[in-house]
Amino acid sequence: MYYPRVDEASQPHPDVIDLVVHAYFGLLRPHGRPPSVPAMDLTMGQLRLLFHLRHEGPASMGEIARLAACSLQSATALVERVERHGLVSRERRDDDRRIVECRLTKGGEDLVAEIAGERAATLRAALLLLDPDELRSLHGLLTAMLERQGEPARAPVAPVAPDDPSEPGP
Repeated sequence: MYYPRVDEASQPHPDVIDLVVHAYFGLLRPHGRPPSVPAMDLTMGQLRLLFHLRHEGPASMGEIARLAACSLQSATALVERVERHGLVSRERRDDDRRIVECRLTKGGEDLVAEIAGERAATLRAALLLLDPDELRSLHGLLTAMLERQGEPARAPVAPVAPDDPSEPGP
């Protein structure tokens, strides 16, 4: 998905935006075990490719070039570097042998699941620091951001129940 760049100078509170970005990345900083060895050897572009393939499925080399905003030759080199790690494979499409598609291998699926799981666990641990009212407020803000980007907001799996004033506190 393409997210347009925003001229930060035109924003009403660029300092506050910087603080929020800094806090967000601070929350996602892993505090547990280090990432697996293949993850440490991959560039952000290579990781982005792996996550794209996980979420969107196999992609042609032309699609990968558009995703990476590069030439077809550069996209091929990108895929070759990830393929050397055994994380993707390239195959010709059955319906059009001219098109080469890239797909995750089992090793690639496992690595993306490991990274995504670590990120989710880190974020969940940080969210546990918030009380139910703060979680509802954060959910509302994130939902508003998604809607303004044109993304549908998904309902929470287990909604946070409001505090019951009749229940004794800790």
